[in-house]
Amino acid sequence: MTTAASDSDVQAAADALRAGTLVAFPTETVYGLGALITDEAAIRRIYDVKSRPRSQALLAHVSGVPMARTLVEDWPERADALARQFWPGPLTMVLRKSPHAPDIATGGGTTIGLRCPDHDVALRLIDAVGDAIAGTSANRSGEPSPVTPEQVRRAFEPDVVHVLDAGRAPGGLESTVLLLGDSERDDRILRPGPIGAAALGLDSSQTLTGSQEQRDQAIVRLVSDEDLNQVNVPNGSVLITHHTPAPRFDGACVQLPPEAEAYSREMYDAIHRATASRSDRGWILVVEPQEAGEVWDAIRQRLNRLSGKN
Repeated sequence: MTTAASDSDVQAAADALRAGTLVAFPTETVYGLGALITDEAAIRRIYDVKSRPRSQALLAHVSGVPMARTLVEDWPERADALARQFWPGPLTMVLRKSPHAPDIATGGGTTIGLRCPDHDVALRLIDAVGDAIAGTSANRSGEPSPVTPEQVRRAFEPDVVHVLDAGRAPGGLESTVLLLGDSERDDRILRPGPIGAAALGLDSSQTLTGSQEQRDQAIVRLVSDEDLNQVNVPNGSVLITHHTPAPRFDGACVQLPPEAEAYSREMYDAIHRATASRSDRGWILVVEPQEAGEVWDAIRQRLNRLSGKN
């Protein structure tokens, strides 16, 4: 059940950000972990608490186009058109940054990703602090993104991260990340997500393959139904499947919907539940989707990342 955050909850989170504390806040997909865009010390702590390589840029969460313009050197007409169509929403646009965006937030790079989240609590928080919030998903690197406040609290100590509790986030794939080139044919999707190439007016060749993030360990193991008859699975393992009927399996089984959009909304929560219920030696097995389509492609990219494939 989704709960609304009160004005005092939002103000307390804004005060925490101004004081240099990291804040976890809901978006329309997952919970994010943020710091004020101008607070370089707090931004460094995001990297530290997540064990995230500092070469991996954070996103800037903005309230809309006027705030986005302060963070970039140039705001092209195409960015305006995309913002009118997809903001607020799960689209991150990457453009050349302005001096207002510190280098630490962009991994030392010259560009910055801009996202206007479609969640009332997130937008109220950005408005309350009056500036962009640099951030990323509120999980430790290599772990699944959180969709509940409880999952955030299990990952971070309360004296490290202030949680703006608005109940369960709607869930789903993290935002599509689009690099805007000099012209539309130069645009590239750096990370597939809920908004596919076709919706952006691009073709499939403009989507980069492979993950942009390095993973130190595998969280899940991808299998086919047939693999389960050939792999010696430890006791205490959990299987996540979207097939009906579920494949034969001796351990616990988590059933996900067979439709891509519904699967994407429930995937991370299923992995968190499987993590909590498996034994210390047990595996988290995920039946690898073979279905075609842009959303399934994005789902496979996330599962490949969590399995250490890329």
